[in-house]
Amino acid sequence: MKNIISAVIMIVFVVGGAVAADFLKSSPSSGHASQAASSANDSHHKPEKKGKKSSGHGEGDGHGEPKSKGGKYYYDFSRQFVVPVMEKGKVSALVIMDLNLELDQSDADGVYMLEPKLRDALMRGLLSLSNQGAFSGQMTSPEKYEVVQKELLKAARTVKDEVQNVLILDIARQDQ
Repeated sequence: MKNIISAVIMIVFVVGGAVAADFLKSSPSSGHASQAASSANDSHHKPEKKGKKSSGHGEGDGHGEPKSKGGKYYYDFSRQFVVPVMEKGKVSALVIMDLNLELDQSDADGVYMLEPKLRDALMRGLLSLSNQGAFSGQMTSPEKYEVVQKELLKAARTVKDEVQNVLILDIARQDQ
């Protein structure tokens, strides 16, 4: 009975964290780092917005489709990743991550259609890392950051071999 209650509490925290992260990410004051970076170099060009189908005219909601930059595509996931950090069988914290995938332009076709599989593979990798203690202690050390990035790249390549890199745009830990 105690295990069931713990599992239900963990699910409530994860769902609550995901809702909070989605709310914070979609608030007008939060902005998008990837869009800000692309518009910083060209103040006269509107940043390319992304959506389910892009007509090439800047339409869309800002998520989900690849964005071009110098022969590369950066795929921005529609939602952040929320990872529970377990200690002694209880959720002690939530880690919220904003990830992008880097691909060549020629390999970017169909990435949007693969988002559910990519999210699943990356989430499995994140949960594995969480169970290994990657999000405990000094989470921002260069060594841990590199381990996380390599594990996520390996996970993404199980779905699409052409993924060149997994970029961690934002990472935050919320202790419970």
